[in-house]
Amino acid sequence: MADPLPLPQPASLNDAKGQTTTHGYRYFDSLDRAARDHESRLGTVEALKTFSIVWFIPAPLAQDYTYINLPYAFTVNSMTTKCTAGTCTAVAKINSTAITGLSNSVSTTEVTNNASGANAFAAGDDIKITLSDVSSSVNVSVTLNVTRP
Repeated sequence: MADPLPLPQPASLNDAKGQTTTHGYRYFDSLDRAARDHESRLGTVEALKTFSIVWFIPAPLAQDYTYINLPYAFTVNSMTTKCTAGTCTAVAKINSTAITGLSNSVSTTEVTNNASGANAFAAGDDIKITLSDVSSSVNVSVTLNVTRP
């Protein structure tokens, strides 16, 4: 959508009888169209509330992989895992508390599990993935799908 027409001189918006001129009508119409265009983009802003937090671990070890002191609150919806070889177990945690439902057996098959509890983060919390039972795992990918309030 093009920007509105340049601001006209006040005298060109209305004629001597106080009626809107053609120039004034076109100007106000362009403002209306611009406002409607911006309003239609609000859905795009809402879509930014849902995003992913991703770990890619080329040579995984049995340990925690942590993002510390996250600056905002959010809710974890699901976790998807996969690796190119081997197996391991991945558990998503808030600080040191496991998120209910997010303990995945990682293998060469993509697996998605949905969180069922203990999945709300507060600003300042740490989010971590704990890998265990690592058996020749290579290129472990973990994606948490989250929503901001």
